[in-house]
Amino acid sequence: MFPKSRYLLIVILFVLAACVPAATSAPSSESPVTQVPVTQPPTKLPVMSTKYFEGFPPEYQDMTLPQEIIDILDKGGSIVPLPVDPSPFQENLKESAQSFGYDLTTYDVDRVIAFTSDQDYAYIAAPTLPEFAKDESVGVIYDVNGAYNGISAFYEVRFLDDKAVLRNAEGLEISFSKDSGEFFLSQTNYSSSTPLMVFVKNGCWVCGCIFGRCGCLICK
Repeated sequence: MFPKSRYLLIVILFVLAACVPAATSAPSSESPVTQVPVTQPPTKLPVMSTKYFEGFPPEYQDMTLPQEIIDILDKGGSIVPLPVDPSPFQENLKESAQSFGYDLTTYDVDRVIAFTSDQDYAYIAAPTLPEFAKDESVGVIYDVNGAYNGISAFYEVRFLDDKAVLRNAEGLEISFSKDSGEFFLSQTNYSSSTPLMVFVKNGCWVCGCIFGRCGCLICK
């Protein structure tokens, strides 16, 4: 038998324990962390003003040249107008190609362009026909006076991601890299299926647009 005092103490402790509510976790006052997706700012595309292409057919208005060339245009440069009478240049291009044994069947000779630089280097060029267009092949350029390699030659013009390449019928390739400042390329909203080419002066640049990209290659 327990002493009465010890028995009463046990009863009191039991009653107190029954009266104390079980501990519960307090609700968190912190709000759940919401993950905010990180979005990249949209790529800013060069914006061409139609003032640069005044007098050109409507399809040329969609050409968006690289920003470096736009800067040249804004500092006194200009886009060389299309020939008023293209027939002499077309005949020159065809006759010269025949003498060189160069095949022009994949090029749009009806859209021939021509330019003579301040150094008296003459060029005649034509874009690739849409049905033969590839991502890299922009057109053909006839280097009349041998500005690029010291001799007259026909070159296929190709724009790659980091350089422009001129390739003649013998397989000789002349490259111009973006790092050298001799080639500029821009991804644009040019969506026309018609490849186009123009010359830009203040210096000399031959430019072309095809399948969402426009590029410009230096000439002398």
